[in-house]
Amino acid sequence: MSDAAAAQPPLALAILRELAQPGLQDGLALPALSKRLGLGASAVLRQLSALGDAPLGGGARPRLGVRVARPGPLAGGADR
Repeated sequence: MSDAAAAQPPLALAILRELAQPGLQDGLALPALSKRLGLGASAVLRQLSALGDAPLGGGARPRLGVRVARPGPLAGGADR
């Protein structure tokens, strides 16, 4: 296990384990992930945002390859 992964809370590790399952190369819908984990979508989304690489609190965070995306085009026709 990498140092970045070892420093993550148990929920983050559970999310990463679920997303690493075979056959999920196209991703997993938030409701499906929440159901697999037995948690509400807001709790899972909160943890997913913490796994991102955007700086919070003035510090950079490790990139763990987690991307949250909405299906379909964004408002105004912009690409993701």
